[in-house]
Amino acid sequence: MAKIDARPPSFARMPAANQWNGMLLLSGGDRNAALSDRVVANHAAFAARRGYAYWWHRGSLVAPLGWQPYWHKIAMLRRALVRFPTASALIWIDDDIVLTNWGGEDMLRAALGRSNASVLTTGDPASWVALNTGIVLVRNDEGGRETLEEVWRRATAPRADGVSLAFDSQARCLHEQQALEEMLGEPYWRTRIGVLAQRDHEHTPTMAVAAATGTARAVQSAARDDATSEGAAPQPLFNLNTFLRWSHYNAERRSYLRFDTDRHGSGWVKGDFAGHCSGLSSVRRALCTAVLLSSVVR
Repeated sequence: MAKIDARPPSFARMPAANQWNGMLLLSGGDRNAALSDRVVANHAAFAARRGYAYWWHRGSLVAPLGWQPYWHKIAMLRRALVRFPTASALIWIDDDIVLTNWGGEDMLRAALGRSNASVLTTGDPASWVALNTGIVLVRNDEGGRETLEEVWRRATAPRADGVSLAFDSQARCLHEQQALEEMLGEPYWRTRIGVLAQRDHEHTPTMAVAAATGTARAVQSAARDDATSEGAAPQPLFNLNTFLRWSHYNAERRSYLRFDTDRHGSGWVKGDFAGHCSGLSSVRRALCTAVLLSSVVR
């Protein structure tokens, strides 16, 4: 039996000139995951409501190079600078992220207002990881363009440790994320790259506990408990790229993945701007995506 491809074909949408906020949302990749079509629709509908241009690319721009697929986002961001030269900012969103609060503050715009850095990412739930590239904001300025080119250069640059960020597996490196992390350690690039906290305040709601330790049923129950109705969902302080996930055995990786030590406040809660289904098996990613899609506040 042929496997159904849930991803829609590539497309780009521009708002009317008098409605465009000057920024571009983009996403894509070669992962054929459950509910991919609904995630793309979620991104596109949010973009239309908030005045963003939107570009979805089905497939990997780095597959012809033989590179690891994680580099697709950098390739697409570089291409977007050419395709949308008048955009003031480019905002990459992973295809396993659902935008879950359309009615509150636009946290993407808020993020750009919180730092003058040319490239912005968020922290990562894992305390030993400096940043996460699930959402990457790039200003269309000299610093943004220069930073992207340097990240791209490091993909194939010779290294003392012998690692290839372009070709080696995730067991050996973190690819584009590692390139940015290492650049943070260099004074020149540190002024151009900003890392925002995933959440600005202490908050330990039911969802955070359920995501770390619970089952899918517990997560769904917590999502209902955190807000009695769609309109009653809280509007939290600044948050971006928070994660919904729980510990489990991943048969695909043949390992037990534990997330109960994730940073406090990094877990997604009802009312958060965007939920990220990262580090999960395909089945649990589908459950996570379904929960997030059913929790969108409009």
